[in-house]
Amino acid sequence: MDVDKPGKDSYELRKAGAAQTIVASQQRWALMTETPDEEELDLQFLASRMDTSKLDLILVEGFKHEEIAKIVLFRDGAGHRPEELVIDRHVIAVASDVPLNLDVALLDINDLPGSAIGMTTRTPVMRPLRSSRTRSSPPQFSSAHGR
Repeated sequence: MDVDKPGKDSYELRKAGAAQTIVASQQRWALMTETPDEEELDLQFLASRMDTSKLDLILVEGFKHEEIAKIVLFRDGAGHRPEELVIDRHVIAVASDVPLNLDVALLDINDLPGSAIGMTTRTPVMRPLRSSRTRSSPPQFSSAHGR
């Protein structure tokens, strides 16, 4: 199932102005919500939409300015230099395909099982957190280093 593929009914409904669209199949479903008036996405709100009883860990892409535990990805030859890496106090590791001299843990980006072990052993303590949203929502969680 492709989400919001041109020519599909869900795509046409969204283009026609539907504020929310659900795409579903026997194996999966997805809710798409138009947010043109939002200045920026609220990660805590988005994470609260997930069923945490089915999750061990939430991985997100983007949200560089959020104060959450981060694993920075670096691939040699992808157009960036190691000197450009932003390693702030929230970065717990860097996953890379080349050796790097850093003050944080280095994971092998090409060794998925090893990186998964590295991530889970460095997973920050999770604690409930209130949302900045005013609407009612399930409990939300934020990362806090267990240091």
